[in-house]
Amino acid sequence: MDSERASIMAATLANGGTCPLTKEKVFNKKSTRNALSIMLSCGMYDYSGEWMFKIGVPAKSGVSGLILMVIPNLCGISIWSPPLDKIGNSVRGIKLAERLVEKFNLHNINFSEHNLNSKDKIDFIEVISAITSVDINHL
Repeated sequence: MDSERASIMAATLANGGTCPLTKEKVFNKKSTRNALSIMLSCGMYDYSGEWMFKIGVPAKSGVSGLILMVIPNLCGISIWSPPLDKIGNSVRGIKLAERLVEKFNLHNINFSEHNLNSKDKIDFIEVISAITSVDINHL
C-alpha cells in the first residue's frame, strides 16, 4: 500500500467508515469506532500511551515508516517517513504529528473543538499539501 492509498483508508475511518472519494460504505459505524479505539490504545506499539498523552488521535504505525492518523469527522493523514526509532515508529512522523496537533488543536481530549475557521482550514490544507517536501522544522 502506498501513502496515497493509506491516506484514503485513514480518511474513510475519519468519515465514519464511508470512503470520501467514492461515497461507498466500507465499514459500519460500530466497526469503525472499534478500530479507532484499538488504534488509539495500541496502534503505536510501546509508544501508544505517550502518543495518546501528547497527540491524542487514533493512529497506527508500521515498520515501513508509515503512520496513519485519524482525526474523526475531519480527516485522515498518512505520513511515510523512515527512519524509525527504537520502538519502530517514524521519528519525523511523530514530530510532524505533534506539530499538527499543536498548531491546529486536534487532540481528542480537548475542551475546545477542532472546528477550524476558514483561515485555519486554508492553512491546514496548505500545510498538509506542502508536507511531502518541506522540512518539518518550518511548521
